[in-house]
Amino acid sequence: MNFFIHLGIWCVVWLVISCVFFSVIYEFLSLPLRRQESGRFLLDLLERELKRGRSPEHAILSLARCHDRALGVPFYRLAAHIESGLRFGVALAKVPRMLPPQVNAMLQAGERIGDIAKVLPACRRSLAEGSSHTTSAANYLFIVFLSASPLLIWVVLILNIFVMPKFLQISADMQVHLGSQPQFMLEFGPWFAAISFATWALLLIGGSFSGNAPRPTVWRNVGLEPLVEFFFERLPWRRQRMHRDFSAMLAIFLDAEVPEETAVNLAAQSTASNRIMRRSRNVVADLRSGKKLTEAIRWIDDAGEFRWRLSNAAHARTGFVAALTGWHDALDAKAFQSEQAAAQTITTGLVLFNGVFVGGVCVTVFQ
Repeated sequence: MNFFIHLGIWCVVWLVISCVFFSVIYEFLSLPLRRQESGRFLLDLLERELKRGRSPEHAILSLARCHDRALGVPFYRLAAHIESGLRFGVALAKVPRMLPPQVNAMLQAGERIGDIAKVLPACRRSLAEGSSHTTSAANYLFIVFLSASPLLIWVVLILNIFVMPKFLQISADMQVHLGSQPQFMLEFGPWFAAISFATWALLLIGGSFSGNAPRPTVWRNVGLEPLVEFFFERLPWRRQRMHRDFSAMLAIFLDAEVPEETAVNLAAQSTASNRIMRRSRNVVADLRSGKKLTEAIRWIDDAGEFRWRLSNAAHARTGFVAALTGWHDALDAKAFQSEQAAAQTITTGLVLFNGVFVGGVCVTVFQ
């Protein structure tokens, strides 16, 4: 009877643990897509109301009066800020978790030029990254919980503390030489466990960066913003998407006949990247010194491709947005390819590492 009671307790405990675990996994994987869905809903709402000649503030407040829970808490926080008298852009800045930082900055830039409708296509393009982030997050989870599982650490520790000392003792009693593998495991096993734990922790942090990272204000509050920004700048798909966002917003502002200095500043702010904003100051300085935009833009693009394409777009009759659309699509494709290639390469490498480790343990234990 006691056996069945203990069995039932263990089943309940493991059921609770499994439910919590898979709930966390669901929240982690679905976060980019949920942000994408809420962002698309807000953009569709804005586009519909703007076509009717209404303001964004009126659209938010009118929809908030229905008290639909499906709209989510961030939406009602946004409505509360607008109801208190704030403009749409200022209220949106106070609800940073509703939309990605780039989309927030784009909408605020559109409000500054007095035409939010013009920036909505660029916002939708930026929101489309949710699918890529979800795929990468799934790959990272596979790595963290299978290829680089913490169970490997426990296996090494159990082998060093319980298994290998007994093997050596038995071999000494029986006067059998086991070779150098058991001694190698005893000497280097703790180092291997430490390296495995560090790898697992880094991959877990990297998984959180794959579209699920906390907002920049979080890193700023803990003093890690420069380190996180340095990490992001080294990711090729991040750089490609930042250049895409900057180029798309700059094209919109130039077609809207916004002054070049203002257009560059607003486009840089739309990327929510300190690196792009620092470089945009050099562009503005060159413009003030009398240089053309096609020459000053060299500070943004190290490869020079953006400068060449902007020069060609300046002579196009269709406008900057239409002339640069193909390049923006190419940057999207390159960013997706780079992100998925990196995730798949890391996954494959750690699966092979896991196989080498299992093979090494078999050779060491069973000779």
